[in-house]
Amino acid sequence: SLNGFPKVICCTGFSNATLIPNPLFDAGTASDQLHFANQGKTEGHLLIDQLHQLEASNIFSVSAQIYQKLTSWFHLAEFHHTSTALIEFLLTVNKNSKEELLTVNVHRSFIEIIVTRERNLLLYNHFKYDTPEELIYYLFFVCEQLQLNPDHIKVQFAGEIYDSDAAFLLS
Repeated sequence: SLNGFPKVICCTGFSNATLIPNPLFDAGTASDQLHFANQGKTEGHLLIDQLHQLEASNIFSVSAQIYQKLTSWFHLAEFHHTSTALIEFLLTVNKNSKEELLTVNVHRSFIEIIVTRERNLLLYNHFKYDTPEELIYYLFFVCEQLQLNPDHIKVQFAGEIYDSDAAFLLS
């Protein structure tokens, strides 16, 4: 029962997530893949999203306590990772853009960086940060790794950031 709701969808933005191309994905080893990609920090209930535009799986975990509480209230609730929706959205709205777009989804203690061009995902990763300077460092690091010019790439911010925040002003 969904307690009177026709459908319940829970979106989580925890940092325990990794993308795996479907040809390399095996549900039987999903826990190991998540564990490897997140340096062993994968406690909780294992969940998997499909990114249809990429033919990839997003493996993530939700705290066991949160999962148990929500499923006790809403037995048929669907769980998704926010990065799944964000990546699919970016690929759709930028499908005709010939330029790279660097999107930074800011959370309290980590950032997700997504780089797209047309319908291609060039990079998705998340980084822990403590200071605005660390956040900016990761933007430059990603640009260097992808051989992108930080002076010319379009950058957009989402999430928990304001145009008056130091990280935004430094960018």
